[in-house]
Amino acid sequence: MRQDYLHLCNNYHCFLDSAICITYTNLYYLLNLMNETFQIEQISPDFANEVLQTKNKNNRGLKKANLDKLIKAINNNEWTITNQGIAFDIDGNLIDGQHRLQAIVHTGKTLPVMVARNMDKNIFHCVDKGIARTAADCLFIEGCTNPARIAAGIKVYLCYQKHPEGTWRNKIMPTHIEIINQYNSNKELWDDITYKITIYNKKFSFFPLSVAIAIYKLILDENYHTWVVERFFTALTDGANLEMDDPILSFRNQIIQKNFRTRGSSSQRHLLNSLIKLFNYMIENTKVKKFMAPATDIKNVLKITSPKTSEQNANF
Repeated sequence: MRQDYLHLCNNYHCFLDSAICITYTNLYYLLNLMNETFQIEQISPDFANEVLQTKNKNNRGLKKANLDKLIKAINNNEWTITNQGIAFDIDGNLIDGQHRLQAIVHTGKTLPVMVARNMDKNIFHCVDKGIARTAADCLFIEGCTNPARIAAGIKVYLCYQKHPEGTWRNKIMPTHIEIINQYNSNKELWDDITYKITIYNKKFSFFPLSVAIAIYKLILDENYHTWVVERFFTALTDGANLEMDDPILSFRNQIIQKNFRTRGSSSQRHLLNSLIKLFNYMIENTKVKKFMAPATDIKNVLKITSPKTSEQNANF
């Protein structure tokens, strides 16, 4: 009986010791969590590199596409302070922000960053789980009524303007800010172009709207009258009264017969080149019975023929 009593007492003391240990542990974390800090700090390349070398223990591998976007934004002076910055847990280890730190190291620029310290270790499993905001989401916030199509069209347009050579991949894709700025530079025009292209596409869905929206704007940039662009798209979509040696007719037939390839990473540039060549044929009154699209591996986009005279623009 005495042995049972002593055994019970020992177990009770062990329980108390464990409870006290657990309580102290929880208190330690609680006190640290109460010391969470959030402040904007100037992060230098040296500090960023030191953190990456000594405090970046369990983060995922770097995603090159994400890193390239951040580097491009920094180089374009588009870096802005947001609620997303870098975060350290209560032991000082990095739990969020390695891509931002790596971009700072790469560019060699000291930047203001929101820094969170003494964070709960468990949030490591929660960071970057949300859905990234798209350019279309940003345009919607700006009040755009057709954000997805306009964002896609502006993206092709800016790729043509800024990166005529090579393939249009993530590294050279326009940033959200570039797309927003382009839209805000002429909202009514982008809205009007997209509205018209949507109507044309309902008549004859010949390729992605993004390419059609882009070339519409590019032709206007060359100081062609709107009715010239309208004539081009009307011929493309209606196909009415086209002669047998009209290259637009040949192009339409290739699309209908599915002999025109539109897939692959270079498809947008290939289609844009084809439409530019087709438009130039119309302006120059070139006649061919079989339209030959530019090679798919061409590294540069073609140039739109500028109006030679105001008379040609009005009466061709």
